[in-house]
Amino acid sequence: MSVHVVADTPERLSALRSMLEQQYAVTSELLSGATIRCTASDAVVAMADLRVVENITLLKEAFGKLSHVSKRIFLIDQNARLLTVQAYALGATRVFVNTVDHARLLAELADAAGSPAEPDAASRGAQEAATAGAASIAPGGA
Repeated sequence: MSVHVVADTPERLSALRSMLEQQYAVTSELLSGATIRCTASDAVVAMADLRVVENITLLKEAFGKLSHVSKRIFLIDQNARLLTVQAYALGATRVFVNTVDHARLLAELADAAGSPAEPDAASRGAQEAATAGAASIAPGGA
């Protein structure tokens, strides 16, 4: 399985690569220079500060090109509902908060090879909130 990693800083990019390289074929790029060359990747892992508007814009563009990738994992720094909802609104299929456990990330990626995971109650709630939020700010939304 191939995994594409996108991060907003070189340190985060390096940390994610080192976590995944022994298990998967990994490609990576910095968010600021993202051209999204991962057309053959099975999964994407993104780590960026979602409080920075520029990061949100860049991720939106990047993930718009990745609709064919069924597993899109976001790693966010803070356990804030707004950041979790933002990640799901950007296209995340799974969001991990704070320092992610290496084994947990590998398990989630391993699940990408099988059938899509059934979202837990918190994930469903966040996805519903993201959908409602997106509908309310869409042109002509209520």
